[in-house]
Amino acid sequence: MTRPAAPPNSAIRLLLYALLWIFARVLFALWFRLRIVGRPSPFPRGPLVLASNHVSYLDPVALGLALRRPVTYLVTSDVYDLRAYRPWMWVFGCIRVEENSINVEAMRRALDVLRNGGVVGIFPEGGISDDGRLKAGHLGVASLLLQGDAPVLTAAIVGTFDALPRNGGFPKPARIEIRYSRLIEPSAVAFHRTPREARRELRDQVMAGIEAALPERMSGQPSAAALSA
Repeated sequence: MTRPAAPPNSAIRLLLYALLWIFARVLFALWFRLRIVGRPSPFPRGPLVLASNHVSYLDPVALGLALRRPVTYLVTSDVYDLRAYRPWMWVFGCIRVEENSINVEAMRRALDVLRNGGVVGIFPEGGISDDGRLKAGHLGVASLLLQGDAPVLTAAIVGTFDALPRNGGFPKPARIEIRYSRLIEPSAVAFHRTPREARRELRDQVMAGIEAALPERMSGQPSAAALSA
């Protein structure tokens, strides 16, 4: 298959991404004592999806610092459209996701990243948790994972809620950890299952992988039942 042409200014984006990655890596090491736990060895190559919990605006940066490959994030429209964030959305090549919409174009762009061997970062809860606990996962994310058929590496982000909760002010110097947990193959999950069953099973496995690496105080609440289709 012929790889599509690189987007305009992609070299500039990569350079800026690299410079910002180095700066942020030093900052997070000094201020947040960033620690990465359970990194797979060897680390998966080629197309990859990173799936994690979401409790703070620091999460995309912290998760992106856990590997040395650019990560393309799916970002909800309420964050993507903020004027102050627009330059960052451009530099990191983020994909805008309209809330309560089918998002065909966002799905296409994410699949293009995977087909070109890239890394897509997702927060399957669909938004930031207000209390720091894991919320229910969305089935729409599972549909993307099944179509992309790329390995899904689950991870738990711990400490960003203490450093900067959703309505927090200046980030506090709390310790932040990225805890890798499980590598999931969507094709294995879909084997001998209907599309609906495969979406549910994949969603549940991804959320279980994230939750397995979280401390009890951040695990999902019993009332947070999985969302229905």
